[in-house]
Amino acid sequence: MTKQTVDDLLAKGFGLPLYLTEIAAFAPQRDAFEQDLLQYYQALRNFLERIWQTYQDTLSYDFMLNLFPLAHHMDLWLHGDPKQVLYMTNQRIRPGGHINYRLLAWEANQLVAQADPYLTAICLEHKPDPTSREEFFDRS
Repeated sequence: MTKQTVDDLLAKGFGLPLYLTEIAAFAPQRDAFEQDLLQYYQALRNFLERIWQTYQDTLSYDFMLNLFPLAHHMDLWLHGDPKQVLYMTNQRIRPGGHINYRLLAWEANQLVAQADPYLTAICLEHKPDPTSREEFFDRS
């Protein structure tokens, strides 16, 4: 793994929970959480710089990935047939899950449904709403 790969992964940054970014009443919590993540990333950069100086030839991608918080932006490539895509997105947009994950699954469904005229029937209509109190507490 090169130093540039490490820098590129760090440059992707992080995302905040949509509950914090979309609901104005949570602004103080959003700011505090964002500051915590910024401090973590600065400590991570410092740590990786020290590690790189000692272990640059053996620094592994797996090691690096395990240092990122769950809020880190990562590229994912999903594949499957239409039945698998519909199953995955139907399962992942249901209330009770994390809103960011639910919204990503809904957006993936929309992209697949728009990719081919034959796939328009799998388009999910209800977009998860990060500001909905009912969706937040629904665990059905």
